[in-house]
Amino acid sequence: MGSWDTKFDGVRNYIQRRVRKLSERTVDTGELSGRIAELVNSLKDDEDPIFLTSNGKIVGIIISPSDDAGYSILAESVENMLIAKEIQERAKNYDPERNVDWEDVKENYGL
Repeated sequence: MGSWDTKFDGVRNYIQRRVRKLSERTVDTGELSGRIAELVNSLKDDEDPIFLTSNGKIVGIIISPSDDAGYSILAESVENMLIAKEIQERAKNYDPERNVDWEDVKENYGL
């Protein structure tokens, strides 16, 4: 079995793939300084968010202030990351020796 960090890399990767599907507009941070004015101006014509990447990973998002969908995408992504972090924190105290067999639960509660 892999470590919890490895498992949550999968969650992070899933979220990143899902966000990328929602917008094809990705810009590497190396290109950002030369294109910032162009990108910001493009938000006037196209409300799709612009995803900033570094080494293939999303590191930022530029969204139009009038884009409710962009805010929803951002909020959902942040919520998913917070949930993943909470699960990771709780998993630190996980002890498989404390698992209870389902048959024992049914017997104890007369199910």
